[in-house]
Amino acid sequence: MKVFKGLPIIARVNNKNHDIANSEMYTVKEYDDKTKEVHITDEVNEKIIPLEMMTRLFNPAYCVTCHRYQGSTIDKSFSIYEWKKMDKKLKYTAVTRSTSLRYLNIIV
Repeated sequence: MKVFKGLPIIARVNNKNHDIANSEMYTVKEYDDKTKEVHITDEVNEKIIPLEMMTRLFNPAYCVTCHRYQGSTIDKSFSIYEWKKMDKKLKYTAVTRSTSLRYLNIIV
């Protein structure tokens, strides 16, 4: 995984040592080349992760499922892909995550 500032990542496992739970979303805030540490944030907390742990703990999160966002609220622009393949319940879950319809992009 290429790590860079602004990279969206999602935790792939639980890790008590770093206080990370599976499916938590973060953004890379900074990479310190000198210490080989990655600073990540969930907009509330910041964590420092050794570079060698990144691929064990995280996946890039350019695209996530509706199931991941169930119970969450999204207050920025996002797109829903494969709309025609979704059933009514999944469409409802996808659409109702947004705080405003102006953020919603449906890709048919």
